[in-house]
Amino acid sequence: LVKFDIFILLIYNICIYYIKKILIKKVYYNIKNMNIKKYLLTLEILFDLIALAHLLRFIFGWEVVIQGFVVPSWVSLVVFIVMLLLARQAFKLRKDI
Repeated sequence: LVKFDIFILLIYNICIYYIKKILIKKVYYNIKNMNIKKYLLTLEILFDLIALAHLLRFIFGWEVVIQGFVVPSWVSLVVFIVMLLLARQAFKLRKDI
């Protein structure tokens, strides 16, 4: 019985080794061939959309309630500024590449 358990454990470890090897190779290949400019453009658009949503919430005074807690509107103003800074940084990085 003990030899059988060791054999199963050995087979399991071999399978895990090859699965990790295949996954790492596939992930590395995708990262290596990724177009960084498209990635940064996507980030820039995403950050701009989030900033726009928070600006609209601040202007129109939309109420956000999270588990019974009303989030103040000034939080949206802070998030708006942070998202604009992140979008600007993505834009600068995309232009520098």
